[in-house]
Amino acid sequence: MARRVKTGFAGEIFDQRRSRSALLADYLLIYANYLPPENRTASNELVEFLERPNVGQTIVYFGLSYYGKPCGFATLMLYENAGIAIVDHIAIAPTVRGLGAFFTFCDLIAEYLERQKHSYNYIAAEIVLGDRPYTAGLTPLTLLRLTRFVGFRLANIPYFAPDITNVEGQKPNRAALMLLCQPDRAEIQAGELLRIVRVIYFDHYLAWCERTMTPLEFERYRDGVLSKFKEISDFLGHETLVKINGMKNLDLPYVVDPHNTPPLNTIHFMILVAIPAVLTIAVSLAQETRVTVAVLAMSCIVYASLLIPRFRRPLLRLFEQE
Repeated sequence: MARRVKTGFAGEIFDQRRSRSALLADYLLIYANYLPPENRTASNELVEFLERPNVGQTIVYFGLSYYGKPCGFATLMLYENAGIAIVDHIAIAPTVRGLGAFFTFCDLIAEYLERQKHSYNYIAAEIVLGDRPYTAGLTPLTLLRLTRFVGFRLANIPYFAPDITNVEGQKPNRAALMLLCQPDRAEIQAGELLRIVRVIYFDHYLAWCERTMTPLEFERYRDGVLSKFKEISDFLGHETLVKINGMKNLDLPYVVDPHNTPPLNTIHFMILVAIPAVLTIAVSLAQETRVTVAVLAMSCIVYASLLIPRFRRPLLRLFEQE
């Protein structure tokens, strides 16, 4: 006889009516402990905006627990008039088993949206790229893969998260813009994509920072955001349709930043693959039998190693391509 299996995960939803809930503080602590400071909004701001959101904005926070112990936090910003929802501030305690917490979060958000009886054309999420983990236990690449698993697609544009680093005159965070479209599709009109970016930049970021920054800080921040928005607008001005699909890992740097220089590990990997072919051509031209044998032997060893799991993993890790 089949037995029902129960999960240890449970979710909490915090809306405007629960902005002062004592339980919310426990989940905000997870957010503060496991999200890097440079990607984190002050907890008191999160509470203030939940209590008094901007006009046209609905805010919902999600708390996740595992067998009663808080282990995750995420926010959902809803812009009903624009038909856009933005998932932000995902933080998950690394002690939670596997990646089950992430998928439970996704189910919780999807179930909430279904209950609202309102169809959002797009759900957007930003993933800040870089070598450091975006949140504890989740690297940007891992988070990209996870969002693809649940239906998100990568917008093939040079995108930057309008982070508050603009205030200090620093380069904004290079990021991947992930979209879950209703209905699902692999292309989007350039003008429609620009409209989505406009909501993110102006309704989501600027409207928030106007309330939290001093006038001088906000003026500098706004100038930085407008500059980046113009770059994206100029890029999309030369496009008609933009692909939104899951790119391979090696393609990612060029998709989100066409002017990006290939990372060193990618160059190493390309050299590894190219060396046998280049040497073989050179040997063929020189018609040197002994060298030809040596080159073929080296090539066979390299490619044979890639076919054996025991050797493939260390070899790919050496070039960070696994």
